[in-house]
Amino acid sequence: MDPQILDICRNPLLLTILTGLYLEKERFELPSSRESFYSTAIDELLVQRPARRGIRQKFNDYDKRQVLQRVALDRLETVRRDEDPELLGRDRLRHFAGEVTGSELKEIESIGAPGPLRTTSPVASRFR
Repeated sequence: MDPQILDICRNPLLLTILTGLYLEKERFELPSSRESFYSTAIDELLVQRPARRGIRQKFNDYDKRQVLQRVALDRLETVRRDEDPELLGRDRLRHFAGEVTGSELKEIESIGAPGPLRTTSPVASRFR
């Protein structure tokens, strides 16, 4: 088996995404690089999956990607050693979404209990 596939399959979230990508195609080919895999996976989560499910989107694809880029950069640049890098406060997420859309967001959908969002879960689902 391809070592790239094995490496991706070690992470449950990436394995789930890979499975979703595989199920939607007659002939599946693993993207040739991690960058290509992540790009395909993000497209699947932000664009293709909601479209197949008929979910009406509140944000366009470009804006969703811009918010995710800002969140990722923020986590890379500002996380402290004593802080969980996978947690993101709702206020911070609203801030980035507001920067991108040019409007103040009063509510972001949440799954589960109130509090910080875990960035390893599909953050994209909060942007419907």
